[in-house]
Amino acid sequence: AYFIFKEFDFRQKRIRKHLQALSEGSGDLSRRFSIIRFDEIGRTTNYINAFIQSIADIFQQIKSAIYNVKDSANILNQSLKEEGNVTSGMISSIDNVQDAISKQLEVTENTKKRLDETLQSIINIGSSINDQASVVEQNSAAILEMTESIASVHGLTEEALGIAKELEDTSGKGN
Repeated sequence: AYFIFKEFDFRQKRIRKHLQALSEGSGDLSRRFSIIRFDEIGRTTNYINAFIQSIADIFQQIKSAIYNVKDSANILNQSLKEEGNVTSGMISSIDNVQDAISKQLEVTENTKKRLDETLQSIINIGSSINDQASVVEQNSAAILEMTESIASVHGLTEEALGIAKELEDTSGKGN
């Protein structure tokens, strides 16, 4: 039981450290956890890996969209320089691009907020795993204590049987 707890504790600490780094913004979204066994922690690890991949994909899509908007703005600016004339249609297009950038920024901020909330939920799950590990540790200690008590009772029983046998042998010789 002790070794099972130690393995469980090691695995959950490793997961918690990586999730904490991610929640603080310093984590590596390309890093994945290795799945040692496909037990509860292994399945949870698999889900976390899938979630991190989803986050990485979303960030890549956001980066790509920002670069596309930036490229579009650069192309539009270049066209304005080449034309030399700013028409009301171009001003309207610039306004539309600015509106699109503002909307994209708002969507990006909302996505970041949801990701932060989700990461906090994962950290809370890690805390719950820690609490469960503590209960497992306490239960393991109680089981060890009971095992020692059983062994002690067994030893006393063996000793009492030996004394009873000696008394029986002694009383049998006296008759």
